[in-house]
Amino acid sequence: MRVKFLRLDFRITTAVPPNATSGPITVLTPHGNVISTVSFQVPPPALSITFNSLFGLEIEWLGTAAGWGVEISEDLGQGAWIPVTMGPLHVDGLCRVRLPASAGNHFFRLRQIATNPLGTY
Repeated sequence: MRVKFLRLDFRITTAVPPNATSGPITVLTPHGNVISTVSFQVPPPALSITFNSLFGLEIEWLGTAAGWGVEISEDLGQGAWIPVTMGPLHVDGLCRVRLPASAGNHFFRLRQIATNPLGTY
């Protein structure tokens, strides 16, 4: 007797668009839609911080990663992160925020900015 095994592949492969945000994923099919039970997490882009004697601190990340803003904190233990009100400049494919140098410890991070449901700003 000969036994045949049927192999089915139910994986979905896709590219994450530059303006993607974290949250559930909806798969649209001709037979109906399915929403994931677990939220997809978009990782923050790599952050580069340099000191420029003319401008002070320059914080940069890839310009294709839209929807991210810089936050600042003086104490990591307190967990108080304050959004930097200065929006990024878009230069040579990068998002760049320039901040004047100041005394004391300062910590920076990128945080995803809320967008409307269509993912536009």
